[in-house]
Formats: sequence, structure tokens, C-alpha cells
Amino acid sequence: MVTDRGDVFFYKDGYIRTSSEEYTLDSNLNYVHLTNNCLQVYGKNYGKHEEGNTLAFSVLQQYLDEEFPALNVSLAEHILPRIKDLILDTIFSVKHRLVVPVKKRLCNFELLGYDFMIDEDFRVWLIEINSNPYLGIPNPYIAGVLPHMLDNLFSLVLDPVYPSKSEKVLPNNFELLFCEKDSLYSSAPINTRRSYKKDYLYPVKECGPVQPETKAKKRAQMKKPAAAVHPAEKSPERSPEGKKEVNANANADSTNNTKKSGRKSASPKALPQLPRVSKSIQSLIPGLKKETHTPKTKARKDLDKSVSSSTESGESKYGKKHAIPKNPRSLSPVAEAPASLKLDDQAREAIRMQQWETLKAIFGKIVARVVSQPQSSQISEADVINVLL
Repeated sequence: MVTDRGDVFFYKDGYIRTSSEEYTLDSNLNYVHLTNNCLQVYGKNYGKHEEGNTLAFSVLQQYLDEEFPALNVSLAEHILPRIKDLILDTIFSVKHRLVVPVKKRLCNFELLGYDFMIDEDFRVWLIEINSNPYLGIPNPYIAGVLPHMLDNLFSLVLDPVYPSKSEKVLPNNFELLFCEKDSLYSSAPINTRRSYKKDYLYPVKECGPVQPETKAKKRAQMKKPAAAVHPAEKSPERSPEGKKEVNANANADSTNNTKKSGRKSASPKALPQLPRVSKSIQSLIPGLKKETHTPKTKARKDLDKSVSSSTESGESKYGKKHAIPKNPRSLSPVAEAPASLKLDDQAREAIRMQQWETLKAIFGKIVARVVSQPQSSQISEADVINVLL
């Protein structure tokens, strides 16, 4: 039960639901795998083994003692604490929706029905949470549990607002699992959720996974065996002073080698990262495409291989002797421009200024078009110019 202030209560007297058919993985029958009372009531064997297909917690504990005496499985020590942890986890996950500080939501509560399943390793699994739990009476046990639960519930949520005139006080089986400071039920905050650091998935440790080996043993197994060395090959033991001298000599030799080779021992500096262009800017500029590399054809690959494998005056794959130019990819010689076509510095500067004015006009049109788009409120002119550059 959850109150409007976020107080979480757990009712101690629960019950176990059983199926009408014998459990087996070879059957897909709903009466084997689903224990909902609304479904089992239509089964032909409903109530054959247990009245109303319902058992008390005490009957489950008796079954565990008889079937697993060596494990000492306790419902109160192994099963119910895990159930309480899962209840608190679910309430904490939706607390912002259940506890709303609005006057319209004051003085209210929510009674929730939790369905759990216990597997063969005694692990507890949450199946579902019902905001409208079943309050039917299938057998005498439930007939005694439900009225007592409702009396305890109303005494928790109604008596603080409308005090009871009855002098009879019934024992309350609701356990307070969580409450904030200055609650109606406790002056100090309460949180019974166990630590998240410990593993409570396997309440019974004997049924848990195989315990890992110790670190020392694991390291010994992973360590490679040392290679056998002939006694004659072993070097004589050295004193600590001798080891220091050897290390000093080794460092001096490495320094001399570095000086002779002309290399610097310092680590290379990282290259500066180029500015990245966001995809949103790329999508707004029409015609902007990513740089692609055209794959080489087979003839081009053969030509590169022949050029790289031949000498300067050697014979290539095609049987023709020629001198290899400095740039193997440009095999055709480039003729020098005639003197009549050469421009002086003034003419070259005029052409450069004309090109810059044209480029500025193109840039201005693109920037104005991109920035004017409704989806480009986060794009600046500098971003667009960066893309164009």
C-alpha cells in the first residue's frame, strides 16, 4: 500500500497460488503455466489438490522443510526480503507519478497486488503489479485474511483523518518499508531497502552459480611456465650496485645512438584536429557532397605496379624502356608556357582581385539562403563559411 506522502507498506500475510495441472515444459496448456484465479477457475481440476488453488505461507514453509531439509530454506529469511526489495524498487521508479504534491491528491492511497514467481534456485521474479488486485474468497484461509487486511488498511489511512470511536485495537500486519521525514507513521525516515552493492539474486548460496576461484590461483593458472635454462647459460648473480651500473651504461649507450642518428627522443606531437562540420549544416547547403575517392581500375593498378617495380632506366611490364619521372603518376611531360602568355605581377593581381570579388558574391548568396531557412536557427554565418572552405 502506498499513501499520498510516499509511505510504502507491506502486508505480511500473503498466499500462494497453484495450478490445476502438473507442471511440465512439454505442455503449452494455460492451466499448467498460469495460476491466475480468473483462469484456473475454469479448469476441470480446479480445487482438486488445494481448495481454491490457494495455500498459506505456512504451508509453503512446511513444503520447503520436507523437500529441501539440507538447504534450510526459510521463507522469512530468504524469500520475503527479496520480495520487499523488488516492491521498493518498483515504487521508487514511479514515485514521481504516485506522489504528487497537489491538493486534489491529498489523503488518498493505492492498494497494489504484486505477483511473484520462485524458480528452482529459489530466486524471486516479479511477474506483474495489479492496481486492482483480486479480493475474492476462494477458501477459508483467504476468508480470514482479506477482512483483517482491509481493517488494517483503513486504520492506517482513515484514522489519522477521522479518528475511530471504537476502543478495540486490532494488531496491524502492515509493515512500514519506507517513509520520508516527518511522516504520520514515523518521525524519523525509514528505508528498509538492502544495499545494492551485495548480490541478493540467489538467496540460498548453495543454489547460486559456482564460486569463482581466488585471484592468486587464477593468476597461477594464467601465468606461462618459465622456459628451462641450461645451468651453463645462467648468468652469475649480480649485486644491486652492479645492476645500477649496467642500467646506467645502457642508458648512456641509447643516448649516444640517438645523438649519432640525429633523432629526437621526444614523443611526437599529436596532429591538430580539423574542425568538423555538423550534418545539419551539410543538409541545408544544396549541392554539397562528401569527398569521395574513385576506386582504381585494374589497368591503373597494373600500371602503378609496373612503375614502382621498374628502375629509372629499366624495362617495365609493357617492354618499353623509358626514364621514370619524379612523379610516377604523371607520365606525360608538361610543356612550359610560352613567354608571350606569361603575365606580369600587376595583371596577375587584377585577376586575383576579380576572382575574390566573384567568390565573395557567391558566398554571400549561399550564406543568406542557408541562414534564412526556418530550421537553421542554430546555424551562424561562420559555420556556413567553414563548410564552404
